[in-house]
Amino acid sequence: MKIKLNQEVLEYGLDQLKDNPENFIGVYGCDLHHNLYNLDYFVIGYYNAEKFLECSGGIFKCIHEVKNYEIGMFGECNTDLSNSENVANMIAYIEGELILFECETLKEYWDIRLDEEGINKIINELENL
Repeated sequence: MKIKLNQEVLEYGLDQLKDNPENFIGVYGCDLHHNLYNLDYFVIGYYNAEKFLECSGGIFKCIHEVKNYEIGMFGECNTDLSNSENVANMIAYIEGELILFECETLKEYWDIRLDEEGINKIINELENL
């Protein structure tokens, strides 16, 4: 289940980078995750969110993961855990962070602004994960 989830989240990020590279030129590497997974919805609609959560190990597992992540990172949980769209989008955010953490090119660009070459290197690296 985790592999499928990662694949969907990975493909979403890749599609964003490939389809709209101009949106990421000039963005600091450290902000790429936010720009890919936090500025737009990964899942829209309760039905789609619930199907996504089912494929992600079940809603209760996902709620637990979101709650633990937010408490660990922010000291409190701010996501409305009764809303399947919110939980699904937060799961995608968490998974996107884990995927990008594996990208060595992104680490090189962490403190500098992305350029076309950097974006292409990131795309290439993510395609080979």
